Amino acid sequence: MKLLTLESYEKEQAIYAAWGTQDWFWTSITDSLKEGHWFWQSTGTDLYPGYANWCDSEPRNGDSEDFMMLQGCWNVIAGSTVLDAICQSIP
Repeated sequence: MKLLTLESYEKEQAIYAAWGTQDWFWTSITDSLKEGHWFWQSTGTDLYPGYANWCDSEPRNGDSEDFMMLQGCWNVIAGSTVLDAICQSIP
């Protein structure tokens, strides 16, 4: 099992249908290796070109905010934050 990836609007909507948007969840997207270069850590694929659903004024570029959480849209957050996670099976 690996942290969630969201490659499409449909997949993101399925997550919200199952878990709602009231809680915040970790995903596997990060720019921890290179600031501003977002990639899905679980699959090793770049975010762009591809589906993204950033909240207004996101993604912010800051040294301490290298990860993305999901709550109706995508927010960057520090890795030290304690959140629930959604995992998926990735071969």
